Amino acid sequence: MACVLTLSGPDRELEAALAKAGPNAASLRRALSRCKAEQREDLRFLIVNMPDRDLRTYSGERLLENVNLAREAFEGAPWRDRVPADVYRNAVLPYANVTEERDDWRRMLRDRYQAKARELGDPLKVALWMNENLFADFGVKYHPTKRRAPDQSPTETIRLKFASCTGLSILLVDALRSVGVPARLAGVYLWQDRSGNHTWVEVWDGSGWRYLGAAEPGPPDSTWFSEKAAKADPSQREFAVWAVRFERGRETFPVSWRRDPEDIPAENVTERYQRVQARNLGLDPEPEEFRLLEGTFVAEEGTGVVAEGGEEAARLAGEIARELGARVAESGPVRVRHDPAGEGECALRVSVEGVEVSFAGPRGAETALAWIRALRSRPESGKAIVRLPCCVARRGR
Repeated sequence: MACVLTLSGPDRELEAALAKAGPNAASLRRALSRCKAEQREDLRFLIVNMPDRDLRTYSGERLLENVNLAREAFEGAPWRDRVPADVYRNAVLPYANVTEERDDWRRMLRDRYQAKARELGDPLKVALWMNENLFADFGVKYHPTKRRAPDQSPTETIRLKFASCTGLSILLVDALRSVGVPARLAGVYLWQDRSGNHTWVEVWDGSGWRYLGAAEPGPPDSTWFSEKAAKADPSQREFAVWAVRFERGRETFPVSWRRDPEDIPAENVTERYQRVQARNLGLDPEPEEFRLLEGTFVAEEGTGVVAEGGEEAARLAGEIARELGARVAESGPVRVRHDPAGEGECALRVSVEGVEVSFAGPRGAETALAWIRALRSRPESGKAIVRLPCCVARRGR
C-alpha cells in the first residue's frame, strides 16, 4: 500500500526537513512513496529528526531498509508490549547514535544474535548477556590510542579490534537495537573532579532505564563510575549526565571528541543517577528533590556537639554525639539547631568543618543521622567520607 502524504498539519515538519535535503530529497521522497502504511510513521520520524548532514547524504533506500529491519526485529521480540512508542522510536529505530560514520550494521548484528535474544526473552537479560559476550566474540578491546577515532562505527570497531569507551558503547547499543532491545548512549562531558569524560550504555528493561559500562560485565546500575555519575551537577551542562535521543529538542549532548560537533538531541538524566546511587547506599530518598552532599570528619578525640533549640535539639545532639563516638570535625564542633517547622516536621542544620548542611521536612533529623552514620562507616586515610543524597537539602558556607 502506498503512503498518503498530506501537506498540512504535522507534515509541514516533513516538508521542511525535505527542503534541507538538497538533491537527496528525491531519494527520500521515493522511500516515502514506496513504504508500507505501517512504516510511514517510523520513516517520517527519522526524516524529520535526521541531522542535516544525513538529510543530504543518507539515501532513502538505506533508510527504508533500516526501518524494515528495526520493525521486524522489534515485532518478533517477546518484550515488545513493554516498550512505549517513544522509547522504540528513539532507542530501537535510529540508524546511528552520535557522530560516527553511517554504516549498515543492523542486518549483520541481527543475524548473529537474534536467536539468542529471543531465547533469553527479556531485554535486560539480553543486555547483560551481550555485554559479557559481544566484545569477546569480535575480539574487540578498549584502548585509548590504538583506535582510529573516539566515535567509531560498529564496522570500524570490529575491523580495528580496538575502541574508546564511546566506540565500545556504540557497538553494544547497535547490537542491542538490532535484536529489538531499546538502548542508547549516555555520558558526561566532564566529571565533577575534572578527571575526564566518559560514555556508557543505557538499556530499557521493560519499565525503566538501567545503565551498563560497555565491555564491563556485571549487574546493572552498579559500575566503577556510579558514584562519580551521582555527583554530577544537573544545573551545569558540562558536569551533567546526558542520555542521547534521536528526536530533536531543546537540549543537546555535549560532545568532547569533536571541535565542530553536530547538535545531538539529549536529555538531562542526572537526577536519576543520584536516585540510583541513593538506593545503592540503602537509602530511599523522597522523589521530589535531593542533592548529593560530601562531608568529612577527621578522627580527632574530644567532645564538641553543641545543641541549640531546647530539649529536641539536645536529644538529637546526644544521638549525633553517640554516632560520632566522641570524634569531632577537625576545624570545630558539630552544631545542631532544631527549629519546629510545623506539626510532625523539623528543620535540622548540621555544621561540619564550616559547611552548613540543612535537612528539612518530616525526615530531616533521620536523614541527618543517616548521613553521619555513613560518615563513620567509610574510613579512608584517617577520614570518613560519604556522598549521600539528602531530602530537600541545601549546602552553603
